[in-house]
Amino acid sequence: MFPSPVFPTVLVVDDNPDIRDLLSFILEPGYHVVTAGSGEEALAILSAAALAGKSVALLLTDVVMGGMTGLELGREVKRINSTLPVLYMTGFPFGADPSYDFAGTNFLLKPFRAAELLTAVRTLIAAGTGPEWEHIKTEHLETPDNSASAS
Repeated sequence: MFPSPVFPTVLVVDDNPDIRDLLSFILEPGYHVVTAGSGEEALAILSAAALAGKSVALLLTDVVMGGMTGLELGREVKRINSTLPVLYMTGFPFGADPSYDFAGTNFLLKPFRAAELLTAVRTLIAAGTGPEWEHIKTEHLETPDNSASAS
């Protein structure tokens, strides 16, 4: 699941398997992609990665999912690893959880173009902090400009 990556690892979380497949297709030319169908599954993957000494460069999650929402997942991930960047995808801007403080939160509004996704992912990974990010920043962060859209 977590080979010694030549490319940074992006964990994609969405309860729609078609969206997970599309996002993987867009990201895989320049990133190692691991997918999860729920927030709970994503936390298990992150735990396994940590135990194996592997790093995840970015969490890309849908906001509205059954069970644990993307916002709840993001809060839990930040509690466990405050340096892991989280990029949220939503078709419901700021209405999904009125109690959430959206300041400083990274969002992609659906539908978005592949180029928007790739730019956001690359920017967030390049902005990572801490010693675990040094090898990621020096790795291959260039990705092709695909023209597919996710919605």
